[in-house]
Amino acid sequence: MTTRKKTYECMLLLDNREVKKGWDALKDQIDSILTKYGAKIVVAKRWDERKLAYEIKKQRRATYYLSYLEADPQSMTELEHMLRLSGPVLRHLVLACEEIPGEAYEPEREFDLDRVDDDKVEEEEVTPPVADELEDEFPPAPDAISDDAE
Repeated sequence: MTTRKKTYECMLLLDNREVKKGWDALKDQIDSILTKYGAKIVVAKRWDERKLAYEIKKQRRATYYLSYLEADPQSMTELEHMLRLSGPVLRHLVLACEEIPGEAYEPEREFDLDRVDDDKVEEEEVTPPVADELEDEFPPAPDAISDDAE
C-alpha cells in the first residue's frame, strides 16, 4: 500500500553566522536534510534576512529560507525532528498546504553576504554601583535611626 504524498510549506530561520560562512554550502546542507527522509523539494529559496521579534540562541537576526516540499506524511515527524537538531536552524515551521503559490516560483533575489548581519547579543558587563551612588538614588528614610541620633 502506497501513501499519498502531500505538499508542505517549510519556513526555516537560519543562523546568520552560518550563512556568512557560505550560502551555497549551507543551502546544500539544509536541502540534504529535507530530502533525506524522502521529501522532494519542489522549490526552495532564500526569502529574506530580518531582525527577529525576540532573541534566539543569542541571535537578533536570521535568514529566512522558504521551501515547498512533496512528502509522505509519515516521514514528516522524523524530518521535523532532524530540523530541530540541526545547528544552523534556529526555528522551523512546516505546514501542509493545498497548492504552491505562484510567487514561490519567482527567482531568488540577489543578496550580498557582506551585508548579512550576524549580530549576536553581547554579554553586557555590569559593574555594581558603589554605596555612594546608591545613597544618592535611595536616600535613607527620614525616620530611620542613624548612629548620630544617640
